[in-house]
Amino acid sequence: MTKEFLLAFDIGTSAVKATLVNEAMEITASVSIPYDTYYTSVHEAVQDPQDWWKCATEASKKLVENHPQCMKSIAGIGISGHMLGMVAVNGDGTPLFPALIHSDNRSVKEKEYFREAIGAETMYQMTGNVLGPSATLCKILWLKNNHPSIYAH
Repeated sequence: MTKEFLLAFDIGTSAVKATLVNEAMEITASVSIPYDTYYTSVHEAVQDPQDWWKCATEASKKLVENHPQCMKSIAGIGISGHMLGMVAVNGDGTPLFPALIHSDNRSVKEKEYFREAIGAETMYQMTGNVLGPSATLCKILWLKNNHPSIYAH
């Protein structure tokens, strides 16, 4: 049996999208399963990482149900996800805190710390990323400063 399909998952801002692509790079099927984003304040935007997994498995099941012949011919699986997000996990990969997504900007103090300690231009030269409160590094320091017991895992 030839492997002639790619299965791609996009863990996005509002949903998991799962897509089957054939050898000609044409979309054979696509499924989108939405999940919630929780805005706990004007600067906070979080998601439950368990929702990502639940929706990815649900999307996979729908593709299998609707295209069983394709699912037996998967050559590879690709996954893309949140840019600038942060998920704190333990050694087993279990999430310990809600995922701080790209639009979460609670780490303003931490951004200022890095700006003063290292400099925004130096951070850009080192990482290729603009220093801002949405940066993953700032979110990690925020977790350390505000939830040290979770950070310690």
